[in-house]
Amino acid sequence: MSRMRHWLGLLAVASLFTFAVGCGDDDPGGSMDAAVDGSTTGDDGGGGGDATVDSGSTMACGTLGQACCASAPACSAGACIGGMCTDCGGAGQTCCAGRQCTGSNVCVGPGGGTCARCGGAGEACCTSNSCSGGGCCIAEICTGSGNSCPVIGGTCANGSCGTCGATGQACCAGATCTGAGATCSGGQCVACGGAGQPCCGGDSCSGAGLVCGGGGLCQTCGGPGEPCCPGQMCGGGACCDPGAGAGGRCVASGSRCSGGAQCSGGRCAVCGAPGQACCAGNTCGGGGCCSGGSCVASGNGAPATSGMVCSNGGFVACGGSDQACCQTNTCGAAGCCVNNRCRMSGAVCSAQVAQVTCMMSSCSSGPGGFSCGGMGQPCCQTSVVGGTSFCTATGLVCSGGGIGGNQQCVACGGPGQPCCAGNQCAGGGCCDQRGNLPAQCVGAGMMCSGNQGMCSAGGCNGGTCGKAGQPCCESGVACTDQYTQCVTQGGPATCRTCGGSGQPCCVSGNTASCAAPFVCGGAGTRTCSLPTP
Repeated sequence: MSRMRHWLGLLAVASLFTFAVGCGDDDPGGSMDAAVDGSTTGDDGGGGGDATVDSGSTMACGTLGQACCASAPACSAGACIGGMCTDCGGAGQTCCAGRQCTGSNVCVGPGGGTCARCGGAGEACCTSNSCSGGGCCIAEICTGSGNSCPVIGGTCANGSCGTCGATGQACCAGATCTGAGATCSGGQCVACGGAGQPCCGGDSCSGAGLVCGGGGLCQTCGGPGEPCCPGQMCGGGACCDPGAGAGGRCVASGSRCSGGAQCSGGRCAVCGAPGQACCAGNTCGGGGCCSGGSCVASGNGAPATSGMVCSNGGFVACGGSDQACCQTNTCGAAGCCVNNRCRMSGAVCSAQVAQVTCMMSSCSSGPGGFSCGGMGQPCCQTSVVGGTSFCTATGLVCSGGGIGGNQQCVACGGPGQPCCAGNQCAGGGCCDQRGNLPAQCVGAGMMCSGNQGMCSAGGCNGGTCGKAGQPCCESGVACTDQYTQCVTQGGPATCRTCGGSGQPCCVSGNTASCAAPFVCGGAGTRTCSLPTP
């Protein structure tokens, strides 16, 4: 009978601890909260965070010769070219943001364009098709008054090529208008560039405070709720939110910009996300904690303070018996991190299965029995259908295997290693999503894949993509900073925060996870919240 009880106990263990089957992704932290004691709220969330992230590191930005800033305006002077603020706007120089030029220059050519002198005979036409001295704008080049109009015919005088081209006249051949402030509509040259009027050539409008908007009409810009003016400018302390549709939209001071940013001092400065500045009142979003002016993700440790971890908005003691796990799933005295709580060596890992105990940071059924969760060991897994895989020792993540395969606990967070929970990589590294390949950490100062530039403080292209509120990096690199994921609905692809309280679950492969101590709601909600008692 005793032998029978022994084998029944081992069968119970086997039903709870299995090789990871069916999870199919590198889920480090998410797998913690649904751990051995059978919590079944969603797919898991949490795991106490993993690699230490140098989230407090900052780079000087915005002035000529420095890296572009992450939020608009990217440069206080010049234009953002190749991730650097470069002098712009003068004749022969790159056009400034919004294809703007200084003085009597105009932006010509494709892409960002080049600034060229305008208005004189043989020069580019100025804004609103204007040429100096009564010249005529033909194919975007000025013909001097008194000269023959090329292609069209007739002699140029006061913007008209004889019987066509000026406001009130018929359009010239090819639906062309040659006079300043005129565009072709219904076969007639009509006034353009003013408020409510059609946009002039090159989608331009005349006068300050106007921009070419929807329907090809000039409309007011720069006020809260209005489109940004050329050059991503807004008035009255409002901010240009580049993530709010084509050309951006102005957001009132103190209001939220897209991607979790907040309008302050004329800039959509991201605040409240892990690694970003704290918002007003020293607050952080998603249950994060404000420390030294920067936000720390829930489940991550207090900078320069050992034995404390952020948990749902406050720092608590961690690492001791039945305390929260410290960052990177760390428990003292070779304990095991299970369901975001530390089980000391010799204590049971699972309240449901007494035979499973913590032995040197892994959960085991005893000498010669089954062990999981430690370095190089199989991942532990909950017994529920679709249960998540997890590791119990510090700094590990489930990797490899897949459907029908075996996942093992391997080191995460370092260059070339799998990303830890919530896309975290050590030392300001970037979690490169690598398209259809498993996500992998790129060290700070190293190059991201897909020609996406150098990794800096969690973002590729010198820190200008992949972070909260920034564009998603291209070529499948996507969002590279901790607790971010790429969102494309309702605008350009932007990195948004995930994994915190009330935020969407962070989705990676087939697994949705949250920062500790939160768990991911079931299908249909996919929102992170505290586990049900």
